[in-house]
Amino acid sequence: MYNEIDWCKIKNCPFDERKKLVTYIDELIELKHDFEKDGILCLENYIESGTDMFEKVALTFIVQGYMPELCRTMLYNLIFSSELEPPTYLRYVIFAEFVLMLQKEETGDCMIKMILLSYLGIACADEFLK
Repeated sequence: MYNEIDWCKIKNCPFDERKKLVTYIDELIELKHDFEKDGILCLENYIESGTDMFEKVALTFIVQGYMPELCRTMLYNLIFSSELEPPTYLRYVIFAEFVLMLQKEETGDCMIKMILLSYLGIACADEFLK
């Protein structure tokens, strides 16, 4: 069952932590480029690179070919059932949305970046203008 995102946790994420996520989002777009170029092997290498456990699990869902709706349910259940501080919570929501959009191969870079940046709030809105 898909629950609502805890927007209070997102709003409580400090500004400096939100700004760090701009670079993180750029790195995710680079991962998307690598995925388009190298396919599943790129994701397997990323998983093995010692990345965060949530990222490993999320990418494993794609590598194993899970259906998007099942991925969404499992990713958000993991987020909502974990005790996460606001910066980690926000990063996980951003990564979950990235993974779900990665499954929709037709989603363009600009669209993905804009959607992910929107989670950072108006304080980071200047990133939309770049």
